[in-house]
Parts: sequence; C-alpha cells; structure tokens
Amino acid sequence: MIILKLFLKVLLLPVYLIVTFVAFMVNFASSMASVVVGLYFFFMILMIIWFGYNHNWFGVGLSIGVSFVGFLISFAAVAINEILMLLSEKIGEVLMS
Repeated sequence: MIILKLFLKVLLLPVYLIVTFVAFMVNFASSMASVVVGLYFFFMILMIIWFGYNHNWFGVGLSIGVSFVGFLISFAAVAINEILMLLSEKIGEVLMS
C-alpha cells in the first residue's frame, strides 16, 4: 500500500506543478486585465448613455448585448481561475497526505 501511495504521489507531482502554474498565470492575467475590463465597461456605459440620449435604441440594445458578452467572458475567466485553484489545493492535499 505504501509503494502504491508513493507511486501515486510521484505521478501527481508534475500534474500538481502544471495545474498550479496555470492557475497562477490565469490569476495574474485576470488581475492585470481587470484594469482594461474596467475601462471597457466604463466606455460601454458612456456609449449606452450616449445612444439613449440620441434615442438610438438599436445602439442601446447592441451596446448592452456587447457589455453582457464582455461580462460573461470576465466571469468565465474568474470561474476557471477558481476551479484551477481548487484543483491545485486538492492535488496538494493528496501529495501532503
């Protein structure tokens, strides 16, 4: 049983290192991109206000749709980051046991 556990730990170590590295890179990219995403959403709010002021309702709807797609992309990036961090923690717990 001890040999099987040791063999599993040896196999999981490279997987743990890869998952942890990818999780770190996704977290770093998400943190750096948050400034750009904030400016993007600010610009989209200004566009929605401008189109509403000009009574261009198609532009308002299109801007809201594009903003929603941007929100979904940023939400997916955060969800992937959380899943990778959880996976990294679970593999780390198996390696430490």
